[in-house]
Parts: sequence; C-alpha cells; structure tokens
Amino acid sequence: MSGTKENKKVLEPYIVRDPLEVLRAVPQSYPCVVDGLLIETGLTMVCGKPKTGKSTFLRQLSVCVAEGTPFLGMPVKCGNVLYASLEGPDAVVVRHFEKLGLTQSHGKLHLMSGSMLNVGEDRFRRLVKTIEGLPGLRLVVLDPVHRLLRPQDNDNYAEITRLMEKLEVIAKHFKLQIVFSTHGKKRKTDDPGDAAVGSVAYRGSTDTNIFLSKQGSQRTIETEQRCLTYMEPTLLHFDEGRQEVRLGPTVESAEDSKRENRERLTIERMEGEIVKALADGSSLTTDELLAAITGNDAKKYVAIERMIQSARIYREHEGKKISYRLAAIAEEAA
Repeated sequence: MSGTKENKKVLEPYIVRDPLEVLRAVPQSYPCVVDGLLIETGLTMVCGKPKTGKSTFLRQLSVCVAEGTPFLGMPVKCGNVLYASLEGPDAVVVRHFEKLGLTQSHGKLHLMSGSMLNVGEDRFRRLVKTIEGLPGLRLVVLDPVHRLLRPQDNDNYAEITRLMEKLEVIAKHFKLQIVFSTHGKKRKTDDPGDAAVGSVAYRGSTDTNIFLSKQGSQRTIETEQRCLTYMEPTLLHFDEGRQEVRLGPTVESAEDSKRENRERLTIERMEGEIVKALADGSSLTTDELLAAITGNDAKKYVAIERMIQSARIYREHEGKKISYRLAAIAEEAA
C-alpha cells in the first residue's frame, strides 16, 4: 500500500498462535466461583421482568459467596463480595442480608449504595478505585447495571458493546466475576435470550446469562453459557421466611410428574367405577363394562388390565364371550 512519509505508520501484525500449544497451556476445566454456574473471571447477566426476584437472587448469591455456603445446592469459592445496590432503600437490603444469615466471619460483604455519577468516565474510574481498596474480592454485583452504565441509547449496539467492554476489562484486570441485573421486556418471547431490554450486546458480551421468570407463585430459572453447561428451565422454590430460593426439578420433569399424577388419579377413579359396576355380583361383558366407566377408552382398558393383574377382578371366557367379575364374588361362586 502506498503513502507519504508523513502519514505512513508502521503497524505491528496481530499475534497468531498454534491452537494446540494454547490448548496445552489452558486448564482442563474452568475454575468457578459457583460450580457449574459462574466462572471465576467474567461477566454474567441476570435478566427478568420487574419483581421476578432478581435482587433476591443476587443478594442470596452474595451472601453464599461471602459465607462459603452452597448456592442453589452448588459449591462456591468463599471470598469477599462487593454488592452495589443502585436502587431501593438500604434498609431492605441489609435486613435481607440478615435473614440470609450473613455473619461477616468468613468472606466480607461490602455494600455500596447511592447514585452513580452521570458525567463522562468518572463512574468507571470510581468503581475501579473502589475495587482497588477492597482486596480479596471474588464477586462484584451491580444491581441494576443501567444505573452505572447510563447509556444515551440503550438500544445502540455499538454504545452498549463499548460499555460492556469496560466492565469486561475490569473483571479481567482484577480476576473477578461481575454479575449484573437488567430488566426484561414485558412481552415474553420464545427465546429467553431476547428478554433483556435494550441492545442484544448485553446478551452477547457475557459468559453466562441467567433468566428468571415468575408466573403466579411459580418461579423458574434457565441459563445459557459460553464455557459451562446450560441449565434447562428449572423450578425455583421460594422460602418466604428467609427470602431465598432453592433449586427444584426441571420444568419438563415437573410437568411429566403432574401428567403422570393426573393419569394415576384417572385410572384410580376408573377402577372405583369398575368396582361399583360389579359390586352387586353381576357379570359384565367387555362392552357393558366399558359403558359403565367414564373417560377415554384407552385408559379404561388400562384400568381393567391393572385390576386383572392385581387379581381384583377376574376375566371369564365362555366360548367367544368374555365377561368380568369382582374377585371376591368369583371366589364365593367357586
């Protein structure tokens, strides 16, 4: 490429490496703050509609890391925590910490609250200064992140990418995990990753995305991961007294269990109708017995076969005719 001496600039090439040599240098597994959920160094987004339990979730995470106790049943690495409560009263936050069992006898949990500066880069510089003054930090929580970032246009991909890069640089420089909350859209979409209000750069800039949702009293969690294994939609059980959540079964297995329970109750109800139909000692043909039971024909046959297998009714053959009797009646007749 041509150019004058005045404007010609010597550029260094990008660094390239042999991927197999890099592979030999990296650990076999990713070190985590929370095993299987949060890697030691990186960014995590916690997204959900207002009042879905994001702050509750983040305070519980903070106390678990500070105390070294499992989070949602997953082991944690104990360490100091900086919790930036950027909206809401401090009294609510500290009372919640107390309910969660914060002792400050293992790791230290530091509370930062109040509004961030709204001018220039000072808010990031102040955050760096704050982290520098708190040695041993393993986790920083920003709740919610927009109070720190204060983007001019929350939908601007380039702007949000630039702001998220600043958080990533901080996380990597101090070798800690930064977890931030952001609001989800009012309208639910098929892809939970589309839930975050604003640019898709929020989702794309993180190592872990945690999506919380709530319908009535039912809370759910699911994740997407860059390094670890994703968590499929899973129920969260809420303890009102301690204001904490614990992991329940997956939504799919819970729905399967409900369906199996409904089918079990249906079969038991049909078995009761069979007993009632044969209670007077009568013998009913297959068609007569089916007519005496309400519901789906396939399930009726299941109920009949179950009662035969458990010897509660007998199937009798008389030529081509098949009839059914209660077991007790058949024994007395014999």
